[in-house]
Amino acid sequence: MLFTGKHPFTIDAKHRLAIPAKIRAMLDPHRVGTAFYITLGVNNALWLWPPRTFERMAGHIEATLAPAPALMDFDEITFPEAERLELDAAGRIRVPEEMLAAAGLGTRVVVIGMRNHLEIWDPDRWQKYVEKKTAMRAEIAQRARPLLGRYTPPPGEPDG
Repeated sequence: MLFTGKHPFTIDAKHRLAIPAKIRAMLDPHRVGTAFYITLGVNNALWLWPPRTFERMAGHIEATLAPAPALMDFDEITFPEAERLELDAAGRIRVPEEMLAAAGLGTRVVVIGMRNHLEIWDPDRWQKYVEKKTAMRAEIAQRARPLLGRYTPPPGEPDG
C-alpha cells in the first residue's frame, strides 16, 4: 500500500477526523485491515498505520528477555502510547485528545501520505517543514541514495 498526497481537513469538536474516501478505498481488509494504529512520530506529527503494516513491523523487532537499552527505550515510548482506532460508519477516526495535545494540533490539520503510513500535521507547521526540506532537496537526495536500493520486501509481498 502506498500513501501519497496532502489532504486538508478539520478535526471536529468530538476529536473526529474523516479519513479521505480515496484512502479508505485502498484499505483492503484482508491485506492491511480497515482501522489504524496511531502513534506520535519522531517528527512530533501523529502517524497513522494500517493495522497489519504496524503489526508486521512490530513483529520484525527482535523479541528478547534482555533487550538492548535503545530498543527498550523505543518500545517504552512507542507501544504504551499507540492506540488502535476503528473507522466509524462515516469513515472517521476519533483521535485521542492527549495525542492531539502532544502533537500541538487544533481543528485545522493536513493529512500527509508518507509511503507506508499517514501523518497528521498542523498545516502551518507542515508548510514551514516542507519549505526547509525543499531548500535541502539535493542534499537529502544524496544522503538517501545509499538507502534507496536496500529495500527487501517482507515475506509474502511480491518483489518489484
